[in-house]
Amino acid sequence: MITVALPKGRTLGATLDRFARAGDPHASIDEEPGSLESLLELSARQKGEGEADAPWPPHYAKQEDEPPRVQPSKRRKR
Repeated sequence: MITVALPKGRTLGATLDRFARAGDPHASIDEEPGSLESLLELSARQKGEGEADAPWPPHYAKQEDEPPRVQPSKRRKR
């Protein structure tokens, strides 16, 4: 079963009618692929500046340079 989330007041039929009239606005998305270079450069710069990575859910193995996973207010006092 596929669940589709539509904006309030829209129906799947109305959405399909709109696509039939106006076409798919994302049809040409693969014609001009972008580059990840600027994102990779930003990541390297932030890591070099000591910024922590995004907090991962606890079911992922903790990495060496990963920050604490608990909220500061919940950390154990030393």
